[in-house]
This record gives sequence, structure tokens and C-alpha cells, in this order.
Amino acid sequence: MLTDSVLEDAVQETELAPVAISHVQRVKNLFNDGRIWFRGFRRTRPFWGGLWMLVGAYFLLDMSMVPIQVIVKAGLTGLGGWLTGGTLLLCGLATWFFPTQKLFAGVIGLLVAIVSIVISNLGGLFVGMLFGVIGASMTLGWGPAKPRSFGRKKKVTEEAAAQDTELEEIETPA
Repeated sequence: MLTDSVLEDAVQETELAPVAISHVQRVKNLFNDGRIWFRGFRRTRPFWGGLWMLVGAYFLLDMSMVPIQVIVKAGLTGLGGWLTGGTLLLCGLATWFFPTQKLFAGVIGLLVAIVSIVISNLGGLFVGMLFGVIGASMTLGWGPAKPRSFGRKKKVTEEAAAQDTELEEIETPA
């Protein structure tokens, strides 16, 4: 026989099931909304160029992680890695958040990445410089995406082509 506690547990489980499903559905909806937002974000700006510049900035900054005492003693030469890495980082972020300024950020990022060979430990052992140059070039070459057409392309029939090509003859003065 079923006891009262077993019946109460069964009732509670059936009441909680729709709540658990709604939480799962809510998480799925949030995930889908975030994915759609990120897709729109990525397509409306030079996302990959900015990402490569950020990776290049990481390598430049990683190779120049020296204690502050060394930077103070070395002067401007110790600060070069921080300046090039920080500027490349700002250029990468500028391409994401200000896509209309892609030309400015791309040119400055390209110049800073090239100059980092001299200023910052051979450009982060060439890796940071290489990623910075790739990212800046991608940013400079980026153009807005063309809108997608979701419908079928209409086939031009012979009759429609004949109607479009019929032109009225206009008499030209001789």
C-alpha cells in the first residue's frame, strides 16, 4: 500500500518537473539569444582581425613582463614592450567596438607590430609581431558582409528576356 509520504513525494516530483523544464528551456533560450547576438556582432565588424591583434598584443606583453624596478632602471627601453603591446591591444579592441575606425586602428596596429621588432624583444620572439601584422592586415582588408538572400534565384525565361530586350527605336538626327 502507498503511504502518505510516498504520495506526497510523488505529488512534489510532478509539480517540480515543469519548473525544471522551464529552467532548462530558459537556459537554452539565453544561449540561443547569446549565439545570435555574437553572430551579428562578429559579422558587422572586423572581428577576426581584432582577435589576431589581441593575440599579438598578448605575446608582446608576455615577453616584456619584467619587474617594475627593471623598467624604472632601464628607462624608456624597458617601457617599449609595454607600449607596443598596450597600443596593439587598444587597436584590437578599437576594431571591435568602433568598426568605423578600422582604417585608423589597422594602420596604427600594423606600424606598432612592425616597430615591435626593434622595441620589444624581437617583437615577442617574432610571434607577437606576426600575429599583429596578420590582424592589422585583416582589419584593413575587411568589408561589411553582403546581405544573404534566402529565396531562390528566379530563372529568366525566354519570354521575360525578350520583353526586357525590346527597346523602342528612337530616331537619331543625322
